[in-house]
Amino acid sequence: MESESWESSERSFVPDNLIRTLAITLVILLHAANATLQSSSVPEAYWWTAVFYKSLALPCVPLFVMLSGALLLKRTKLNEPIRVFLKKRLNRLGLAIVFWGVVYLIWSFFITQAPVTLVNIGEGILYSLFSGAYYHFWFVYLIVGIYLVTPILRVIIAGRRKVIRYLIVLWFIGVAIIPLVEMVTGHTLNPITFVLSGWLGYFVLGSYLKRVKLRSAILYGLLIISFVWTVFGNWLMNYPLECMQCNNYFFDYLSANIIVGSFALFLILLISIHSY
Repeated sequence: MESESWESSERSFVPDNLIRTLAITLVILLHAANATLQSSSVPEAYWWTAVFYKSLALPCVPLFVMLSGALLLKRTKLNEPIRVFLKKRLNRLGLAIVFWGVVYLIWSFFITQAPVTLVNIGEGILYSLFSGAYYHFWFVYLIVGIYLVTPILRVIIAGRRKVIRYLIVLWFIGVAIIPLVEMVTGHTLNPITFVLSGWLGYFVLGSYLKRVKLRSAILYGLLIISFVWTVFGNWLMNYPLECMQCNNYFFDYLSANIIVGSFALFLILLISIHSY
């Protein structure tokens, strides 16, 4: 009975264009804020303005990952052959990696004025393939990892609601609660205990939230709490505590404050479409 009601409660439509547009806008805002925060000398008012902007923008990448989960982890796609799924996705992604890898490789030779030799070109190609042609290519490799586990996660998502919720709770404890406890107490726990880590939880969460209904007032409250939590946390780390090794904790995509805000914003966007 739980499986039937769980399936029937899924929203049939996901506002993917709206979510993508907002996520792209937030990515631009995030990079603009980072440019100020990474500057060695900026007025304190500018620094705090950048903190506010970055605190607003940090759900950008989680929105992309949750949207991928909402679109790819569908029960209707459960019977799609693994080979067909991987070929369709990785062929398209592989072309993008090769094209932009070449573009950034040429750009790097132009900027660094490095000699264009077979050795340098070979090293550049290997570096581009294994590490990414540029630092923001980390997102491309994240997508590759998501695609690789999608066929497995589809089977899990098709199961019982309690199992999916248990997976999300374990992930949240491992990536958000344990690091917070370690930072507060100074005691390090063995990371091997929590094998569900990284961005996997966001991906599953995107599919799970299509079946969740919460009042808008609660969601907006969580979004505001997330923003205040992020700003206050950075103030706490930088000023009273002066904890330089942990002053970026609250800016991490996998911190508890950003997870709460990202989940709330994603669900707000789903509800905003279905309310019309």
